[in-house]
Amino acid sequence: MNKLKFTKLIATCGPSAGSREVISSMIDEGVDAFRINFSHGDIKEWSNIIGIIKQLREEKNKDIAIIGDLQGPRIRVSHHIKKLFLNKEETYFLNNQNKSPSDRSILLDNPHFIDNISVGDRVVFSDGKIEGTIIGITNDYAEMKVISGGILEPGKGVNIVGGNINLPSITDKDSKDIGFAIKHGLDFIALSFVKSAQDVRHLKNTIHSNSSEIEVISKIETALAIDNLDEIIDESFGILLARGDLGIAFPVSDIPILQRKIIKKCIKKGKPSIVATQLMESMINNPIPTRAEVTDVSNAIIEGTDALLLTGETAVGKYPIKTISFTKEVALKSENYIREHAVHYLTDDDGTIPFSIANSAKRISDNPEIKKIVAFTESGTTAIYVARNRPNVPIIALTDSNIVARKLSIVRGVYTEVINYFTSFDGAINTVGTILKKLNYATSGDIICITAGLPFGEKGNTNLLKIHKIL
Repeated sequence: MNKLKFTKLIATCGPSAGSREVISSMIDEGVDAFRINFSHGDIKEWSNIIGIIKQLREEKNKDIAIIGDLQGPRIRVSHHIKKLFLNKEETYFLNNQNKSPSDRSILLDNPHFIDNISVGDRVVFSDGKIEGTIIGITNDYAEMKVISGGILEPGKGVNIVGGNINLPSITDKDSKDIGFAIKHGLDFIALSFVKSAQDVRHLKNTIHSNSSEIEVISKIETALAIDNLDEIIDESFGILLARGDLGIAFPVSDIPILQRKIIKKCIKKGKPSIVATQLMESMINNPIPTRAEVTDVSNAIIEGTDALLLTGETAVGKYPIKTISFTKEVALKSENYIREHAVHYLTDDDGTIPFSIANSAKRISDNPEIKKIVAFTESGTTAIYVARNRPNVPIIALTDSNIVARKLSIVRGVYTEVINYFTSFDGAINTVGTILKKLNYATSGDIICITAGLPFGEKGNTNLLKIHKIL
């Protein structure tokens, strides 16, 4: 049997990861979900990539999820300007109408930028790689003196250090992209620049009003999101730690602590967490990662994150498949460390029977004789409850829904198989061994722990735990 990794891998599609060949190879290397970044590309490109993923998951019989990542109220350098080198100590003019007193104009794509800045504000581009200070403002433009220079490319993000841009969480562009995501049957929408639980509810209401089952992942990248973290986690299916923008809202030295805080809260509340940004950044250009990057990835896994999101490394990097391979290798070795050192994760007891069943399954699985936990689940709730307790054996979720299977694809340690659901528990018990052996998840003589809800057919009713020996 192949060793199953617990940490889920999410790859961003783009010019380097948009062909059938590359996407297929990344799935074979261990990608569990793909991200479509709505900040780049167009409907034609997105539709083509989505079609490829859907074809491949059908061919490979793998429930690979697709995440649509909304741009949100982000201000970007216009795609209509050419690449520009910003020289340290020189002055440039930021505007959205090409109105400036010199040819050193940086055209932005959002008319509200001028309304959200003041003299003395620090402005950064490309996740902080270029920085300037605002030294003057008119109705048409802002004058900026460069502190740290570099090459500025079209489409790069613009942020105000420590500031909150007063814009709606869902823009007109986002509304169109939400409609696209619903039409094409995506599994998740990642909501950018979330400030409160109300932002999440607004998106969920839009999704539900269109009779869609898309789940919402909230991106934590602002100071307000940290202030309202608990309510945002409660309202979301999962949380994405966007370390690039968060490292602008806060000093970079705060990011490791915030990461631990967010992952810990997600585990306690039973919500999947995703760590993103610069995980294997050097592999955009190099065939191997740096020692620091490998350590960063390992630390996120040992802290308990459910998933790792690779962005530029796969979207525009030279080595997208190697990046997945290296990340998977780090994951397997870090997960082995977790098992060997009995790393323990705290979770909140919500006082329900499903939690008690899941917690008991975890404790029973600490016995080395237990090889797997099998969760019969119609809605995915049983498997999520078990994963919340962070057992050190794989969770095999059996469901009759491909939608549920893809929802569970970003949950730590869960491997899902879509089956014809049983009408009786006796029928399930008599057949589970055959299913697991066919999938190469078990052999005769293996002892497994089974969780389920009786009677079958009632969602969210986990109330049974059984130890079973496969014949």
